[in-house]
Amino acid sequence: MLPGYNEAEVEIRPVDLGVTTWDRCITSDLPRAWKTAVSLHEVEVTTRAELREVSPRLYGGRIVLPFFMWAVLVQLSKTMRPRSQPESKADIEQRIKRLLDELLEASEGNLLIVSHGWIMLELKKELIRRGFRGGEGLWRLKNGELYLFERP
Repeated sequence: MLPGYNEAEVEIRPVDLGVTTWDRCITSDLPRAWKTAVSLHEVEVTTRAELREVSPRLYGGRIVLPFFMWAVLVQLSKTMRPRSQPESKADIEQRIKRLLDELLEASEGNLLIVSHGWIMLELKKELIRRGFRGGEGLWRLKNGELYLFERP
């Protein structure tokens, strides 16, 4: 990502969190995700590194590219583990599985997760694999949308 991207200001917009009462909120430990989560939720927000987005360190971050091009580079980097990428796709999938194991074991009410695009897609795949229902529309992500999952 571009240098300073995660420290940039976040445009706070209203988000419909539905009628669900959220008991807890966790978010990525990256500043933009945390700022978004804090703006959405009234309970304490906990940061988790496991929800951190993949950030390819291509070209040392010195090349300025449109956001679309960075998104393409992130997608390409997921399928391989170049020297510039500290985690492979399998590493990230395992990170998500371990986090969900922990969260589901704790099972403390309704949990709101604020994260990044690809991580949300990985969460959806794993939740569906575990028998959850929901997440409609999540294959075409929209910023600031609620994607709801329920246990069977």
